Amino acid sequence: MQRYLLTFSYIGTAFRGLQRQVTGALPRQDDPSTVQGCLEMAIQRMQAKNMPYIVSSSRTDAGVHALSNTCHVDLESPDNEPYEPRYVTSSINKFLCKSNIPIKITSAFAVPETFHCRHNAVKRTYLYKLIVINPDVLTTHPLLQHVPIELNERAWFPTFTEFDEESMMEAAKLFLGYHDFKTFSAKDTSYFKYHGKQRLTRRTITKLSIEKSPMNLYSSYSMPTYYGFNRKVSYKSYDIYIESAGFLHNQEGPLKD
Repeated sequence: MQRYLLTFSYIGTAFRGLQRQVTGALPRQDDPSTVQGCLEMAIQRMQAKNMPYIVSSSRTDAGVHALSNTCHVDLESPDNEPYEPRYVTSSINKFLCKSNIPIKITSAFAVPETFHCRHNAVKRTYLYKLIVINPDVLTTHPLLQHVPIELNERAWFPTFTEFDEESMMEAAKLFLGYHDFKTFSAKDTSYFKYHGKQRLTRRTITKLSIEKSPMNLYSSYSMPTYYGFNRKVSYKSYDIYIESAGFLHNQEGPLKD
């Protein structure tokens, strides 16, 4: 049996989250609605002797994407010789690509059996993309807003009639440190039971930074110079990075109007 560390990315729009939802006795049923389920389906095609079970370093909620996440899995090959990491990467990606599943394995490493992806993780970082349209040319109806197709479900285009950048920067400082985030998570988070004990809803935010991001990454077709009656549009784009050792259920969910 060899343990492998996998790094992977995915577009989470169509998934119910990372963690498997279909449970039960072995052999487990396929679960194509989650990231874990799809990865385990892909690894099964490698014909390992054991049933693969993914352990992720960080679980994400429905609709959340990952630029870089990690997991580990134990595999025993049919000939008792460890799989080459390159073969693990290519085999999983081949199934995901042919099945049109928006997950990509970026690397695989053979690691000791004492390595644990979740226990050895020291921090998680989430990125929120905020793109604000100049209020002078803003239409308040979301269906009339121009949303670049490559940023659909990947950025938040708020319909603010006014936007105070300085106040946003100041308010962000309030999140730093050790706080109770139960109002930022699932409604029943403060009552979750974990091994018979009440689960804490306090977390420490070690870093929160807001950086202005350039808008020249996309073509003029993505971010048009003019909108409507030849009115010039001005966009302000912000990347919001939030870092912590861990987050609550639904705390990192996608931004909504």
